[in-house]
Amino acid sequence: MGDGARGRPNGAIFRAAPRAAIQTALYPAAALAAVLLLRPARYSAAFFAGLTLYELCKTPFRRTSMEARGFNRALLFIIVICALGTVPFATGLITNARLSDVPVVCASVLLAAACALGLFGNIEKNNE
Repeated sequence: MGDGARGRPNGAIFRAAPRAAIQTALYPAAALAAVLLLRPARYSAAFFAGLTLYELCKTPFRRTSMEARGFNRALLFIIVICALGTVPFATGLITNARLSDVPVVCASVLLAAACALGLFGNIEKNNE
């Protein structure tokens, strides 16, 4: 306000920055690696479908193991459904050109769910 008062930098910001950077960049970095490795023809819609799921899983609070149970089950369900969604296309059972984006979207959402489960799942050995 112009009164010349000086404050000190808040150390909590510097302690939280590495974790926040990982939380922000994990899925986009994993998606970029998958795109560079697998080279799908079209992937922008798939990336944003996965990013939507990943961003929805972020919370401003830490989940307890009791709260995380339902969250973990939902993410595991999403992973299984997306894995099953890619199998018919990967094996060649479905070759419909109109559905060519489905396996890429399923793989992207699966990747986002795996990243979210790893970062936000609060998986503990002693879930009581």
